Amino acid sequence: MMKTLCVAAVVLSLTSVCQPASLACEKLLKPVDKGPDVSGSWYIIAVATESCWATTLLNSVFWPSIEVIITSMSTPNLYSSKFKFKMYGYCENETEEFLYENNNLYEVDSNSRRENVTAAELKEFESQAECLGWSKPQVLNSDHDDENCPPLDDVDMENMRIYSMIFQRMKNTYSVQLNCLSETFFYYRNMAYEWVKQQMGTI
Repeated sequence: MMKTLCVAAVVLSLTSVCQPASLACEKLLKPVDKGPDVSGSWYIIAVATESCWATTLLNSVFWPSIEVIITSMSTPNLYSSKFKFKMYGYCENETEEFLYENNNLYEVDSNSRRENVTAAELKEFESQAECLGWSKPQVLNSDHDDENCPPLDDVDMENMRIYSMIFQRMKNTYSVQLNCLSETFFYYRNMAYEWVKQQMGTI
């Protein structure tokens, strides 16, 4: 049994991300009245950030699948989270604590739990990212099977197998990387244009 999590940043704001709603930005970005029960196992399906580079490199180079197992601690609103990363057949685990207050997660289920989100839910997440002016969400790897999965520490740096898989992944996603490069270029070009325009207006 797994919960689904759409991620909007490293510090997550749990708005109505995975709930069906109107595509109007006001509704999409309005926090839910009562946040979900965060304890349990979650799969991170897609991520979006303000800049496209972080998510593009994450997905084009590392292409991880990520599971987070969250357990409540004795202190109210304090949780322990175990992150399980899988990349090209290798696994790694990390444990961190975080505070959950006012629908926000700060670093320091009775619901149906799934490994995937529907197309409508992902589309709504894309709309939320667009409303925030963020990059288009990147959909991560969905292979969460960590049985018989050697740790990343076992990667032999002289073994070219993992490098060839990374190279192949980058070849397969080159268009995403080019789109991000183009998006970044036009963003800074427009910023420079607006700056020049403002400076000319003060002369």
